[in-house]
Amino acid sequence: MNLILELNFYFISSRISMAHNRIVMGISSALYNFFKGNKCTPYSEPIEVIFKNESEVYKFLPDIFE
Repeated sequence: MNLILELNFYFISSRISMAHNRIVMGISSALYNFFKGNKCTPYSEPIEVIFKNESEVYKFLPDIFE
């Protein structure tokens, strides 16, 4: 008997905690102040970031990125 399994992995995150939110806000504020006046701008919204090459695609929803 040949059995073929197809597996799909999903990264599902639960709602964030208040402590997590405070940490993200602190890091975001520090980065905003550090980069103020430069071309770099930190973002703290759940914006999808996509990295891809010829054969793979990776999608992330980072807490903070610049």
